[in-house]
Amino acid sequence: MSDIAADEAEHASENRIGQLTSDNYPPQWSDGAEVFVEVADVAAILGTLVTEDGTRKSPPPTQDLYAAWRQLREVMATPEKGACFSAHFLISSSGRYRFEFNWEERPAWPSSVGIDGSLTGCTEVPDSLLLADRVKFPREGEFEPDWLRDVVTASVAVVVAEPDRDATWARLIEDPNWQIVDEALAEEIHALVIDDELADVDPTYLAQAVFSQFVGSTDASQLRNLSRTAMVIGVMVNFPLSSDDWDEPSWELAERSSVFQQMLDQLLPVFVSLATERLDAASRSSRPL
Repeated sequence: MSDIAADEAEHASENRIGQLTSDNYPPQWSDGAEVFVEVADVAAILGTLVTEDGTRKSPPPTQDLYAAWRQLREVMATPEKGACFSAHFLISSSGRYRFEFNWEERPAWPSSVGIDGSLTGCTEVPDSLLLADRVKFPREGEFEPDWLRDVVTASVAVVVAEPDRDATWARLIEDPNWQIVDEALAEEIHALVIDDELADVDPTYLAQAVFSQFVGSTDASQLRNLSRTAMVIGVMVNFPLSSDDWDEPSWELAERSSVFQQMLDQLLPVFVSLATERLDAASRSSRPL
């Protein structure tokens, strides 16, 4: 995208945010302030407005506002500077508005916002999300703040032990499809270790989270292949698999096919077993030395 096209796209996104924000406010308001934070694929918008009688309110953001803010961050990102971490937006009922973008300071999730756009309450963004955002929007070294370098250095020193599997489970993850499942579980656990959140995690909860991702992002035939392999190896009870093509999104078929849903019910415990093994091994992991 040329510089001119990028500027036009940025200007269009800003105008859309201004219009959507104004449309989202109740009648008879005077001034408003919004804070937007996005790290990796997680975003938050929180604001406050003053009505003409002096009352303060915080209208919940719409999905269109989230989409507009995400688009603005995307069009503003560059290969050199990466993407901004957060933004403050001030608007008046006269139609005037102003943006301020944060490219350097560590972002925080807003819990309360002043009418001047300042954060009057916030919570910390986990390190694992900051690392994921760094992959999504890499920066050249001179544009990487010291605090982000420290997060990267600390994460490299985190050691997560691999599970000591018996021959049956080792054979399962030799299958390329099951390797993807195991790697997804490993990534989730590595993030938990980085964020010091491993102790209270239930393996069933972790397995269900990864399982839901697979159901939401695969075709039904891919999950049938996982089931077929698991049954052959003997870690899943035998279940009569349909001869249908099942070449449609898993989540759609799960809503209308009781047979497919029964297969999913048999498949989930295999995810739980893998998650349990990895969590047990990760309990021996160490934080940075």
